[in-house]
Amino acid sequence: MDEEFGSVLSAAQSVLLILPQNPHLDWVASALSLSSSLTKSGKSTTVACPTPMTVEFSRLVDVDKITDRLGDKNLIIRFSDYDASGIDTVTYNVENNQFELVVVTKNGAIPPAVKQLQTSYSGVSADILIFVGVKDRNQLGKLNRDELFVGPKMTYIGTSQPQADIPVIAALTNTAATSFSELVATFLEGRSLPFDQDIASNLLYGIEATTEGFSTNNTSAGSFEAAAICLRRGALRHYQQAKSTRSGASQWRHQRDDTQFVQREGGHQPQKTGPSTLGATPIISPSQPQSIPATTIRPQQPSPDWLEPKIYTGRTVV
Repeated sequence: MDEEFGSVLSAAQSVLLILPQNPHLDWVASALSLSSSLTKSGKSTTVACPTPMTVEFSRLVDVDKITDRLGDKNLIIRFSDYDASGIDTVTYNVENNQFELVVVTKNGAIPPAVKQLQTSYSGVSADILIFVGVKDRNQLGKLNRDELFVGPKMTYIGTSQPQADIPVIAALTNTAATSFSELVATFLEGRSLPFDQDIASNLLYGIEATTEGFSTNNTSAGSFEAAAICLRRGALRHYQQAKSTRSGASQWRHQRDDTQFVQREGGHQPQKTGPSTLGATPIISPSQPQSIPATTIRPQQPSPDWLEPKIYTGRTVV
């Protein structure tokens, strides 16, 4: 279905990528990367998630663009804490190409105040929906609305097939793949879609996070091949930096724990005792300097024959 997925995606002009509640880092990385690539190819894209992003995802490029809204096709205007029975009619005018909405209240009714005016958006305006790791509708949380499943074509990305309550017409799947980022990296490379350093860095981060730096048993040849694709595109390795930061914080916490004293029974804390001084060299206090007698070292004088000229005397032995 990969070819069909690519064909459906190529024909779309606007794309909505939807993540499940509390998604894995790999899923977020793959969604952002595909969205960025499609945007650079001229399409309108949005990434939505029902739950907010945590600090875990802060190193991902464009993570701040993830929204919790499905779309902005329809503008909704409401008056907060206002009795709707006081409204008579609602009309609109267009003057000088300016739109005006007129709310007419009944006789004796108090018109709504400006501070009561609230606006929001609803409606999915995308041509295609891409469910990233969403296997069933229950994982959509507050985004689980009927309007989501009316109109747009539905597709899926994952390492397994979605449930029947999400009727997809195409999917980017591979049960042998280790991560979603591996799937997206191979897909972008195969179809020659925009694939810059930021996209490569996100995908490599997703691959490394899933395989824990290529150390898990499910790390496959495909993992290394996808990582090589990303590195050739100039990917930066954020996973090692994030791991070092977490390890450093953990080690600091352990050091703090080691310095704490455990209270004994009765609520008394043990007193810290210094090392034993038995048999140790006494320490001289700086406030009480000790005088050390100086020892004069005199140079040794050579014997007198060393100062006389040397004369060699030969003897004949018979």
